[in-house]
This record gives sequence, C-alpha cells and structure tokens, in this order.
Amino acid sequence: MTSLKPRTIIIIGAGPLMSRSLSLYLASHNWQIILISRNHSSLLSLASEINDLNPKAPQVLVHPGDTSIPSSLHKALDWAAEQVGGKVDVLCYNAAHVAPSPILELKPEVLTQDFNITAMGTLVAGQCLVKMFEQVMVPKGILVGAPIVGGEVVKEGKMSPDRIVDGVFRPFLEERERYKGNEGKWVLERSWLPEGGYGSTKTGGTSGDGSGK
Repeated sequence: MTSLKPRTIIIIGAGPLMSRSLSLYLASHNWQIILISRNHSSLLSLASEINDLNPKAPQVLVHPGDTSIPSSLHKALDWAAEQVGGKVDVLCYNAAHVAPSPILELKPEVLTQDFNITAMGTLVAGQCLVKMFEQVMVPKGILVGAPIVGGEVVKEGKMSPDRIVDGVFRPFLEERERYKGNEGKWVLERSWLPEGGYGSTKTGGTSGDGSGK
C-alpha cells in the first residue's frame, strides 16, 4: 500500500455513503477535505464525524452548493479555493440523482434535472478548477480518473462504500503518487461490479478481464 502525501480535495455531492468512506480514508492520510452539497446540516454532521475520527487531520471544511445551478456551484467552489489559497489537488465529482428512470414514464423535466446535476455540474466544476490543476500537475495539467460502480451501493458487503473505495478509489490515488508525467500509462477507468471482480481501462489500452486478478 502506497502512502499518500497530504493534499487538498474538493468533494462535490458529498453524502453519507461513498463520500463518507472516501473522506475517512483521505483524512487518515492528513488530507485537507472540502465538502460541497445542497444540505448544509448534513455536511456539518458528516464533517464532525470525520474530524472526531481523525483528530490529527486538518479540519474538514464545508459549504452548501447546488450542482444543478451554475451560480450556486461557482460560489461554493470559489469559496473553497479561497480557503486553501487556490491550491486544489483533486476534485471528486460525486453528485448524481440516484433513482429509477423508466424510459416510458420519465418526464422531460426530470431528465433535464438529471442532466444539469451530472453533466452541467461536471462541466462547471472542471472549468472552474482547471487553472488550479495546472499549477499542481505541471506539465501535464490534469489526470482524469473515472471510478465506475456497476450496481447499487449498500452499507455492507461487496457493494459497500468501504470496499468500493479500497477497490477503485485508492488505486487511483496511489497511482497518482507514482505517476511521472509521460512515463508509463495512466489508468483512466476502474470498474467495481456486484457479481465480483473488476476491470480497468488504460490510456493506451484495456486491462483486466473482470476476474479481479
């Protein structure tokens, strides 16, 4: 297991499952964590838990922000960047509307809302922070990693947040510590599947057959 250097991360769409487990993992490595979501009271509760379990880590910072409203997300991100002097190492975009969407029953306004949260919010966040990434990832600028979860996240078992963070998030973060610009291949996607095993996609090809080996 690779030790992570203390860095700064903004987690957008922070909630009690994936974001909580990821935050606890990173707090154990003394990362500065900034959480953004619509529910301020839930953010405060989550931050308090993380701080209590990792008293030596920097205090978790929180700010409300609605990813479906560009001005709201911009305000939250500007505030977050200001708190850390404009030095943001990692952005984790975890905002999504998780609910069944039967195609014959789906209303256009619901589809629009989903698009605004997942696509437009990602665009706004990326555009807002790209200059900061260029400062901390010279000369390449940005490394993009897509952890893909192929099923419902539950509290226990293979599809629990802790297992997923260890299986697909941790390898991204550890590989980032070892990555040396043009040397080697960067893994773009890692998938976690409920039936067992995982796969990964590198910038130069595909590896992994779903066996988890």
